Amino acid sequence: MSLTEFEEKYRVKCPFTVYYDLINAIPKTWKSSLRNTAVPANSLAPGAATPTQHFSTNLVYSKLLEKRYLTPTAEPKILNHGFTNESIHNVYLLPFRILKEAKLIMFQLKIIHGILPTQSSLFRAGLTDLDKCPLCNLESQSLPHLLIASCESMTFWDFFTHWWQITFNQHIVLSEKVILYSWHHNRSSINSIALNYSLIIAKYYIFASSIRVGSLDFDSFLLRLKDKLCVLRTLAVKNKELDRFTETWAALL
Repeated sequence: MSLTEFEEKYRVKCPFTVYYDLINAIPKTWKSSLRNTAVPANSLAPGAATPTQHFSTNLVYSKLLEKRYLTPTAEPKILNHGFTNESIHNVYLLPFRILKEAKLIMFQLKIIHGILPTQSSLFRAGLTDLDKCPLCNLESQSLPHLLIASCESMTFWDFFTHWWQITFNQHIVLSEKVILYSWHHNRSSINSIALNYSLIIAKYYIFASSIRVGSLDFDSFLLRLKDKLCVLRTLAVKNKELDRFTETWAALL
């Protein structure tokens, strides 16, 4: 289609440089495919619509997504933890539902996709000399080891469950599934919001401490959590959502 034909057909005016930039941007494989599948106009029945008349922006976009979308490599691991194909989207959406900070959202997404940097992954990439966990100095620091299996982490989560029991009068069992992918039982409850937020802050505290301090202190985590809540309270006041904030975090205020 020439520039003149393009302008007449779509009733637009554009510089010839823009038009030819668009033409040149079309991958050669697409052009070849279009040529090979083109239907000669004289082979169509009288009055029949040509294939291109059925094209739309939505159709083209959906076809592109079909070609480009790949199942995340971490998805089988998530499914192995008991999630289903119907419920797995809750794992991906939860950080966006409960978090305000982009840094924390990205942190949780890295955990979900198994790409949070650890001593083990950095060692494999040649970025560190040792793969030992700074918290225990005994084993290789994989993601499950860092957040769950190291002796420091296990002690930390014991303190966490005890603190939650006393503060919210709710007994919780922090399995590997819950620690990695958050709590998805009774998601609409007020305690669920507070619990999932606290779990993510706790994981970030473990991760940061393993890099900077090399040990975990539960009281330091509580101070960090309260600092975060002060920020959330300020945002709630600004957005006129203080009642909702107070209802969620009343036990800690």
